[in-house]
Amino acid sequence: MLNRHVDYLKQLFKESQKLKNGDHESCESLRTSAYSTICSLFGEESVYAKQLGKYMNGAAGAFIEKYRAILHSSLRDIENGALEKYELYIYLNSFEDFLKQAKQLNNGGNEGKKPAGVLVSAVFEDFLSRLCKTNGENPPDSAKSKIDLLKSKSILNTIESSRMETIKELRNKAMHAKWDDYDNSDVGKAISDLEDILSTKFGN
Repeated sequence: MLNRHVDYLKQLFKESQKLKNGDHESCESLRTSAYSTICSLFGEESVYAKQLGKYMNGAAGAFIEKYRAILHSSLRDIENGALEKYELYIYLNSFEDFLKQAKQLNNGGNEGKKPAGVLVSAVFEDFLSRLCKTNGENPPDSAKSKIDLLKSKSILNTIESSRMETIKELRNKAMHAKWDDYDNSDVGKAISDLEDILSTKFGN
């Protein structure tokens, strides 16, 4: 999906090079498409969207040079890794939201540990895959294989890999509905360990 948006952004930049001030109809179409695509790639609060937003009102044909400059700047920054950083930012926010929700559920007592354990399991799986990809490794299928790979590449140290193994065991129990085999303290420990390792591996 992201690659399609990037390709379309490149196409829009090429189209902008053919347009001139005063070509209002074509510039209006390009302006709308460029804003939508940039928001899809970087979000409405991104610097690119805010810059383009300044020129969303008024005659579109009067600002073609501005559109072209913004498109060029966004494509240059994509080539320099800006998109990967933004994508990681989105993933981290999602992880944090899921862990907060898991913590709230887990505080609900014995029944809360069930959905909390499932949420922690989802974050755990996605985290391992993301950590592999971020370090240029193709994620294996199983969680154990991912942990072994990350440890062999020194991406996870001994303590970290041991904590991941413990969370893997919790994941196995939660995903197979073995509710009696773990308690709220197990879920709480998993949440804490995931928060710590997320901060260590992906924090600023």
